[in-house]
Amino acid sequence: MPNLCDCAAGEWQQEVAEWILSRFGAASLADPRERIRRVVEEACELGQAAKLPKKQIAPIARYVYAHPVGSLQQETAGLVVALFALAHAHGFDLLHETRKEIDRILSVPIEVSRQRQALKAQAGIARMPGGAIRNVKDSHESEI
Repeated sequence: MPNLCDCAAGEWQQEVAEWILSRFGAASLADPRERIRRVVEEACELGQAAKLPKKQIAPIARYVYAHPVGSLQQETAGLVVALFALAHAHGFDLLHETRKEIDRILSVPIEVSRQRQALKAQAGIARMPGGAIRNVKDSHESEI
């Protein structure tokens, strides 16, 4: 079973970075907007898996965006803390599940990863493997 020291050492972060680089290229790895879009996508998938009704997402977004902007580092750490609490509430070990997910994505053939990335690029979430990201207009802000 993984321990926090293994995770804190940055090994998993480096492993994920190398996976992104090998499948989608340096531009994808280094693009902060693409990375945050992927985090939001995963957060929505997590909400869906936890049976959070879609209609509850917009009020949360309005609440958050009505407050001052926090620091990226602190908010990222806050997300991880919230994930630990969610894992506890649902009775699973977050680090164990994280290791399983890293192993799973590493086993996916490159072609399959790139096909999934192309679908995400069409939705404006990610860039095409080795290419540009589709420009997503912020016109949907009124929906939040």
